[in-house]
Amino acid sequence: MQNNLQTNNENTLKDKNDENNLCKDKIDLKNNTITKDNENYSRYRSRINLMYYAESQGIYEIFGEVFVLDNKNNIDLIINGKESPLVNKYQLNQGENCITLVIKKDLIKLSFMFVGCNCLKNIDELKYLDISKSKKLEFMFCDCHLLSDIKALYYWDVSNIQNFQGMFSGCTSLINLNPLINWNVSNGYLFEDMFRGCSKLMDLTPLITWDVKNGKSFSNMFFRCSSLLELKPLKNWDVSNAEDFEGMFDGCSRINNINNLDNWNVSKCKNFSFMFNKCSNLLDITPLEKWDISNATDLNGMFFGCELLTNVKAVANWNVSNCKNFSHIFNGCSKLQSLEPLQNWNVSNGTNFKAMFVLCTSLTLLNPLQNWNVSNGINFEGMFVKCSNVMDLESLENWDVSKGNNFKTMFAGNDKISNLKGLQNWNVSNGINFEGMFSACIKLTNINALENWDVSNCQNFSYLFGGCSMLSNIKPLEKWNVSKGNLFRGMFRECSPLIDLTPIESWNISKENLELIKNK
Repeated sequence: MQNNLQTNNENTLKDKNDENNLCKDKIDLKNNTITKDNENYSRYRSRINLMYYAESQGIYEIFGEVFVLDNKNNIDLIINGKESPLVNKYQLNQGENCITLVIKKDLIKLSFMFVGCNCLKNIDELKYLDISKSKKLEFMFCDCHLLSDIKALYYWDVSNIQNFQGMFSGCTSLINLNPLINWNVSNGYLFEDMFRGCSKLMDLTPLITWDVKNGKSFSNMFFRCSSLLELKPLKNWDVSNAEDFEGMFDGCSRINNINNLDNWNVSKCKNFSFMFNKCSNLLDITPLEKWDISNATDLNGMFFGCELLTNVKAVANWNVSNCKNFSHIFNGCSKLQSLEPLQNWNVSNGTNFKAMFVLCTSLTLLNPLQNWNVSNGINFEGMFVKCSNVMDLESLENWDVSKGNNFKTMFAGNDKISNLKGLQNWNVSNGINFEGMFSACIKLTNINALENWDVSNCQNFSYLFGGCSMLSNIKPLEKWNVSKGNLFRGMFRECSPLIDLTPIESWNISKENLELIKNK
C-alpha cells in the first residue's frame, strides 16, 4: 500500500515537472515546419466542422483543410474532394506524440491553422510567414488559450485579407493588441468573432485607425471581452456598410457608457440582436438617439441584462417599422421605470415579442403600450414575466393578438394583478400553448375576463393558474372548449382556496386529465 502511494506521488510530481514539456505545439518556419501535439490535434480535428473521412482511411485535417496521407508519407491538400491547385505536396513526418508538417512560407490557406493549439505560447517564427497572397485568416488562432504575445504579427501584410472571422477567438490570455496598430484591414468584410472571448483584453486603442468601411459583419467581435473599459478607440470607425452587429459587445460588463458610438452610421444594419447584452454597468444609451435603425429586422435581446438602465428615452424616435423580432430586447432591465418612450413605436411588423420585458420589476404601468399594433404577433411567450409591480392589464384591452399561438407564461409572476380586466376581448382562438400564462399571480382572485375566450385550439393548459394562491372561483371557465387539450398537469396547482371544481366537470376531456386537474 505504501509503495503504491509512493509511486502515485512520484507520478504526480513527475506530471507537474513535465507539465511544460507535454505540449508539442511548435513553429519553426526557418525549417519550414509546424509541429502539432497529437492530443491537441485530435481535439482540433473533432472541433472543426469541415469535410472529413474515417480515420482508418488515413485522412488528416490540418490548417482547416483535409489532407490524405499516401504510401510515401506525402500528403495532398484536398478541398471539397478535389486536389487543390494552390499548393504543392507537403512532407509529413510522424514522430513520438506529434505530427510535423513541412510547409511553404508563402502558404495561401491559413484558416484554422492553429485552432485548438491551447498550449501554444510562442509565435515569433510567424514573422517569416508571407501572407500577402492570402484572403482568409478565419479562426487562425482560435482557442490558443495561452497565447499572449503576438508581436510577430506586426510584420504581416494583411491588406488582401477579407475574412478575419474568429481569428483570435478564445485567446483568453491576450492582453495587448499593439502589434495590430498598423494593420491595413480595408479589404476586410468579415470581422465577426474576431476577439470573441478575449476576456483579458482591456484596451482597443491599437484599432483606432483601422479602416473597416468594407465591413459587413461585426457580430460577436468583442463578445465577452469582459475586461474592456471603454469604446473610445472605435469612435471614428466607418461602419456604414455593416449589416450585422449581433452580440458585438455582448458581455462587455465593465463598459458603463457608449458615448463614442454616437456618430456611427448604422443605417444598413439589419441585425442588432444582443448587441449590448449583459452590459451590466451600462448606465445611459443617449448616444444611440440619432441612430437610424430603419432597416433593422432583429432587435432580439439588444439591451438584455442592462440592469442599471433606468430610462430608454434615446430610442423614442427610432423607426422600428421593419423589425420582426423584439424578443428579449429589455429582458432583465430591472431598473427601467417607464415605457413612455416606446408609446409611438410602430411594431406592426413584429411577429416575436417573447420575453420582451421579463424582470422589468420597476415598471408599474403598461399604458404607453395601449396603442401598439401587435396584430402580426405570433409569439407572446413570457412577454411580461415577473413585472411584479405592474398593477393591471387594462391598457392592453385593444391589442389584437388573433395571430398569436404561444402565450406561455405571458404574465407569470405578476404579483400585484388581482383581476384580468383588459383581456376580455382578446381573440386567442389560434392559441396552442397557454402553459403557465398566469402562474404565480399570487393576488389573482377574479378571472371573469376569460369567460368568453375561445381556447378550442389549445393543446397545453399546464400550470395555467399554478401558484395563484388566492384564486377560489373558476366558474368563468365552465364553457371553455378544451377538447384539443392534451396537457393539463398542474393547471390549478397550489390554488389552495379553490375547493369547487364542478365547473370543469363538463369539459370534454379524458378521466385521466380530469383527475390530473383535480389533483392540485
